[in-house]
Amino acid sequence: MSRLTDRQRDVLLLIAEGCTNTEIARRLGISVRAVETRTTRLLIALDARGRANAVHCGYQAGILTAEKRRHGDHAGFRQHESRGERPCTDCRAAETAYKRAIRHRSRSAA
Repeated sequence: MSRLTDRQRDVLLLIAEGCTNTEIARRLGISVRAVETRTTRLLIALDARGRANAVHCGYQAGILTAEKRRHGDHAGFRQHESRGERPCTDCRAAETAYKRAIRHRSRSAA
């Protein structure tokens, strides 16, 4: 089993969450065609027969864990960082909003 790219890991995670190609494209900020291409390459890399089998292979290889993963908030961003992953689009946007709110609160307190 070959090593997966960060983007392939993102796609695998979202497949494991049950997302469609359209949902994956929206969450990662890429085209549906790009998702289809990455999914195909992911299946080849994992030697999987389909999406469900790719998720199974991901768990067996330790790429996916049973730990609940959060997305779209500050904690989700921190989970990505703790794993050494590139944060997904939703988590990056949430982290930006979080930092903006912290700055706003500190200015209001002064």
